[in-house]
Amino acid sequence: MTELKNNHIGAFQGHRIETITLEREVYWLAAVFAASSTLHRLAPDEDDNELDKLRLHFEISEASRLLISVAVMLRNLMDAQSSEMLELSIRKMDMIVGHYTIGKKRRKKDLTFREACNKLIHALHINFDMAGMNKKKLCYLRPKVYLYGDFRDEDWRAVVDVTKFIKIAYRLS
Repeated sequence: MTELKNNHIGAFQGHRIETITLEREVYWLAAVFAASSTLHRLAPDEDDNELDKLRLHFEISEASRLLISVAVMLRNLMDAQSSEMLELSIRKMDMIVGHYTIGKKRRKKDLTFREACNKLIHALHINFDMAGMNKKKLCYLRPKVYLYGDFRDEDWRAVVDVTKFIKIAYRLS
């Protein structure tokens, strides 16, 4: 076996990810959240509706996968940028996309885009904000996620506005 050395020349270091791959993941993430309420409305009020079953079977796992995938790709991109490129995108990374609390004091702090990526990557658990729940019909996704994890033996909870996250992710891609 022959190893092909990955000799990067210039600004980029780290794993190379094609821009189109990242943009496609951002698009699918937006599509999963946007389609949820529409597919929910299209489903008739019956117990064995195939469309709603299909949606429910895939949307939570796909939303989780896409959130993590986009966060990992963007953190790689952020860490690999040259100092000049980093300065250009630093304002976007510092944009607020939610809030978080840590430890026992639970004081609410702003959650920047970069920190949201970190929280998505390291979360031990993710919950989705759901709407439209009643006895006849199942619920649908709203664009907010709740992340739970721990750091240095302190529990944290983060709330991410997925719409804001998607907009900034697209601008950075």
